[in-house]
Amino acid sequence: PNAAPTATSVTITGTATVGQTLTGSYTYDDAESDAESGSTYKWYRQNDASGTGRAAISGATGTTTAGTIPGYTLTAADAGKYIVVGVVPKAATGSTPGSEAFSSATSQVQATVPDAPTIGAATAGNAQATVTFTAPASNGGSSIIGYTATSSPGGFSSSGCTASPCTVIGLTNGTAYSF
Repeated sequence: PNAAPTATSVTITGTATVGQTLTGSYTYDDAESDAESGSTYKWYRQNDASGTGRAAISGATGTTTAGTIPGYTLTAADAGKYIVVGVVPKAATGSTPGSEAFSSATSQVQATVPDAPTIGAATAGNAQATVTFTAPASNGGSSIIGYTATSSPGGFSSSGCTASPCTVIGLTNGTAYSF
């Protein structure tokens, strides 16, 4: 009987950081030398390197040949996850398709760091200061959930600040501070 084709050496290249593009490659083989035609690939995200919670990434699928897997650009939803790619080899004739073969997982996907906010003015109050700022142009691919203004000297910080301005308390009147 004709044997199904195989995909081996499935690998991912690229940096596992939100906003970066990963690409893949594989080796197609068929015992009867049946030509490759219509092999498919699918990108997956999972909770750990061993595959827990593996789920296909919506829209990150396609058809490929010649051992190349088109790129997938990492999104904020990938942060903290591990990415793998699977290939189902298909032959133009004979027994087809073969079994899906997977790459090893990437390292844990890192979120990009948001740009720093732009500090505006600090207005002195009684044992406190109110610090205004403009949110950064880039949030690094994820929503910013809070800001902290910290004094120098003293290291006093604001708490629970989700937008401008932030208020820093615990300051000593008459002392000059930077934030």
